[in-house]
Amino acid sequence: MMKIFNKNVAVCILVITSLLKIASLIKGEAILNETDPLIQMPYSAVQWMVGVVEVLVVLMLYSQTVNAWKGCALGCLGASFLVYRIFDMLSPDIFYCICLGSLELFPALKSFQSTILTSVSLYLTVTGIKLICTYRAG
Repeated sequence: MMKIFNKNVAVCILVITSLLKIASLIKGEAILNETDPLIQMPYSAVQWMVGVVEVLVVLMLYSQTVNAWKGCALGCLGASFLVYRIFDMLSPDIFYCICLGSLELFPALKSFQSTILTSVSLYLTVTGIKLICTYRAG
């Protein structure tokens, strides 16, 4: 039976989002020079930092590290995405979120970006919590 909250699915999600960020950075879109209204840093710096953290979490998930630490890393990453999404939705300013990188290659996804990002954030958070609970139970 397939487990819904699976480490391998979380890894796939992180790899896809990292690749979308890299594509966006390579493309060099003008939006990357603007300042993220929530973090107050250029979008390009935010993209690089988050992309590196995503890759580090992926490496950690496949390392020999104890599941509790893997869960903490994944849960914290997912929770930080979730908090960012909440502040984004509550912000009076409407701004273009480039959390998934450039979606110009996938125009159908662009209209669902908010739903996708919120769902991914929840998924990563819950999967991280599950890893912690698995360690505690075992």
